Amino acid sequence: MMRVMVLVAALVLTGCASTAIGFLGESVGVKLHGKVVAAKIEPTTLIATDGTSCDVSKGAWEKAEVGKPYRCLWSERATSRPE
Repeated sequence: MMRVMVLVAALVLTGCASTAIGFLGESVGVKLHGKVVAAKIEPTTLIATDGTSCDVSKGAWEKAEVGKPYRCLWSERATSRPE
């Protein structure tokens, strides 16, 4: 477990976090789905076109682009779909 934590920390620091998290998540049975970002809510929430949401780090939030796909563990918590 310690090796995984060190690997994740190294990948986050080098900017390879989303690829690493996708690989590690899938290796333990968590499916991260790529969905198109429809909106961003400060400070760290992304909203997909289907109305699902994803909480990310501030750095990831700043890098995420509306209209582009983003891999995340999307949840049904969003209260409404963006217009």
